[in-house]
Amino acid sequence: MTEEQYRALYMKIHDEACSKGETYYKDPKTGYIVFTQLHLRNRGYCCKSGCRHCAYGYKKQQP
Repeated sequence: MTEEQYRALYMKIHDEACSKGETYYKDPKTGYIVFTQLHLRNRGYCCKSGCRHCAYGYKKQQP
């Protein structure tokens, strides 16, 4: 699976989870729990950790 295919897959899973009102989903590659944008927005602040679905537009700078 290419990086582009992987991104498309997890974005599809994320969008489905958000449409159901879910606050997390399992990453299809790693099995890790990933917070949805819905959860991050409801939390009310940006933690500046570079979350995959940051509701506040924060992009972590790469070294």
